[in-house]
Amino acid sequence: MGELVYQLKYKQDISVLPQIMALLKSDQEFVDFIKKDFVILVPATRKNRQFQPVEVVADLLHENGFKNIYAFALTRTKNSD
Repeated sequence: MGELVYQLKYKQDISVLPQIMALLKSDQEFVDFIKKDFVILVPATRKNRQFQPVEVVADLLHENGFKNIYAFALTRTKNSD
């Protein structure tokens, strides 16, 4: 998983998304957690990427039936260095 996330985040390689999804779906602990709880994403600190990896993975989870993902519930009020 670590290498896949690295490829997505730093190499902007979206071709790894199906592999990331397969790994997440194969982890029963993750599946149980995400079905009964919810995830609120923290806004990204760096906006100069072509896409934000966390948002892309959240969208993928939502598209695959995990509906308890809240991507825009929080907003950044100041930039961090």
